Amino acid sequence: MDKYQKKKILIILAFFICVLLVLLILVGVQFYKVYTEDSSQDQVVDTVEPNTPLVEIPDTVKLPKLKANLANTKSFVNTFSNYTDDSIRDLRRFDVVVVNPYEMYGEKLKDLKKSGSIVLANLNVGFGDETKHYWNYLDKTVIVKSKNDPLGEYVVDVNNELWQNAIIDIEIPYLLGLSCSQDNCEDEFNGFDGFIINQVDIVDKYPEYKTGVYQLIRTISQTYPTLLVVPNNAFEVLPLVYPFIDAIKYEEMCYRYNSELNKYQLRENLDEQKTLLSTLKKQPMPVLALDHIQTRPANNKAALACYKPTQAYNLQGYHFLWNANSVDNDYYMWYFFELK
Repeated sequence: MDKYQKKKILIILAFFICVLLVLLILVGVQFYKVYTEDSSQDQVVDTVEPNTPLVEIPDTVKLPKLKANLANTKSFVNTFSNYTDDSIRDLRRFDVVVVNPYEMYGEKLKDLKKSGSIVLANLNVGFGDETKHYWNYLDKTVIVKSKNDPLGEYVVDVNNELWQNAIIDIEIPYLLGLSCSQDNCEDEFNGFDGFIINQVDIVDKYPEYKTGVYQLIRTISQTYPTLLVVPNNAFEVLPLVYPFIDAIKYEEMCYRYNSELNKYQLRENLDEQKTLLSTLKKQPMPVLALDHIQTRPANNKAALACYKPTQAYNLQGYHFLWNANSVDNDYYMWYFFELK
């Protein structure tokens, strides 16, 4: 081997060593970013304490002895009104039923749970609502401004302990008492099995309330350990709250109602799904995927197109339960459902 060949080999080796060093540096930078991001999340979790409820849970409030098991659930439905005998008969065919607790309670709730359905009550925590039980007891200093909503909702300071206590110490015990009224929990528990924690996506518009949303979810979970806690569209706080929740509700995963255009349409959500899947890898749990699709007449094509991706996720080992209703929160028995 002459001098020229040796020099050529050395140059090639030097080149490959440089490439290897660059790759190692890039990997190190990426690892540092991931590590610091995880560390910052952990620091928030470690330093932010849940608020202590003002009062103990009243003895009159009945709770399940054990948390309901979502492991074998395959179907869910989400509807907030018109609970007739016929509709309750339909709802009993689903494994998980999300309801409006102000309309579904007492004997109706007992009837709904005859088939063993797990029933979750909708609980709004991001905005103040003058139609809710807590309103007459709420210190109005927590109100930041009106949402200009005809339903009477207000932007509230979610970080404020007065607001959090109104939810944890007043609203939740009231709803639990409502669910077990008329002695329908005397022989066995026929109340709500947990709560859908709604409006936590307030942090999308008001990021300063991220701490308050985290505190609420964590405190609800710790105060009511036998109730299921399921936040809705909580993507901004999922890295914080996932140790304290039992499932995730994902509203408008595939299809949404555009109020400005007055029509239903497909939506893109790559960032949301990335956050969701990252969380599910850390802590596997069910996902209640709810789309808003026209039901009268039914857009079966759109429904099936949104249903199929969730089944593809299930083939990968995830646990997705899919349904779709109109923006009016009705329910529809899609033809491809396999129900009990």
